[in-house]
Amino acid sequence: MDTIHMFALLKFGYSDDALAPALSPDLLTLHRNKYHAAYVNGANSILLAINRFRND
Repeated sequence: MDTIHMFALLKFGYSDDALAPALSPDLLTLHRNKYHAAYVNGANSILLAINRFRND
């Protein structure tokens, strides 16, 4: 089986309040924990599916 390099949810390079008042800390946290995490999880699911396809 091949090694799969998965994506990881990384922390932003700035604090959650760095974009205030344009974006509230709560909104930035929501974006990272919900939406950005969904993108990462979706990409990892695709990588796993491709790997299963290749090994079948």
